[in-house]
Amino acid sequence: MELKNQDLFPRADFFAVEQFKVIGEYAGQKVLLIGSAQNYGDPIVALSPTETPTPEDLKELVACDLYELMKCGTPQLNLTAAIFS
Repeated sequence: MELKNQDLFPRADFFAVEQFKVIGEYAGQKVLLIGSAQNYGDPIVALSPTETPTPEDLKELVACDLYELMKCGTPQLNLTAAIFS
């Protein structure tokens, strides 16, 4: 699996697709937990139109640090699940 911008996260551990977890919603899309940064364990997420992206969808997913996404004020980020359990 290769995300659209995965090369921007050289120090991140990405989960296998079957381990992706929906943790909330943002701008009408699902927020998927897709990995964590190696240094501090910061969550890496991606926005997806569905809970289970197809192989074609995976090529269009863009990784983002969750804390960077949280800084965006509009629209509101709604977290609905534990990030790491």
